[in-house]
Amino acid sequence: SGASLETKVAQNSRILAIIFSGVLQLLLSGIEEARHTNQIPCLPLLQVFINFISRGSSADLVENDKCWEKIEVSSNAYRISRLTDGDSSSYWETSGRAGSHWIRLTMKKNVVIKKLSIDVNTSDSSYMPRKITVQGGASLNAMVDINNIS
Repeated sequence: SGASLETKVAQNSRILAIIFSGVLQLLLSGIEEARHTNQIPCLPLLQVFINFISRGSSADLVENDKCWEKIEVSSNAYRISRLTDGDSSSYWETSGRAGSHWIRLTMKKNVVIKKLSIDVNTSDSSYMPRKITVQGGASLNAMVDINNIS
């Protein structure tokens, strides 16, 4: 049984080395792509990777490993961290009259958004948005509608 345990440990070590190599390759290719396009690298996977390899340690995450500078909301700002915590059981909700709710995401310079997603609780129709407008621009005064979802 000792030999089979050693075999399993060796197999697990090889699998872990392959996963580590793949994640490292993905991170390096993201950095290289950003370098070629003169953009700031946006590597949210890096935070997941650091969490994984530093389990049980006191390593601090790098706060700059995000693509946005700030997030603002129309109300309930104390729940703002729930917008980006990755936990599907937590949520941010607004308060106030209908049609007055907004989320403003200020991106870091030279970041290109390729995908934006918003999860809503379809079972709670009282809080379902009737319309979502995505706007973009170089400044708050120069915003233009990019997409409207009804």
